[in-house]
Amino acid sequence: AGGGLRGIEVWHSDHQEADTRRFLGYAERLGLLSTGGSDFHGGNKPGLLLGTGRNGNVHVPADVLSTLRAATLI
Repeated sequence: AGGGLRGIEVWHSDHQEADTRRFLGYAERLGLLSTGGSDFHGGNKPGLLLGTGRNGNVHVPADVLSTLRAATLI
């Protein structure tokens, strides 16, 4: 598209549950795609594990991937 915003990171290892709900609400109200990740960057971010975040605090719903695929982003 024209370089506009298409999505927002809803699930992130630094987000509290209230943050996740707030960002999900923004995505829904603004018609944005919801994305997420564990923020894993190897040794640069100790304590963050690939796919699960900090102490297992990140749980991106499986249907997020299919939604992104349908939007032809991946």
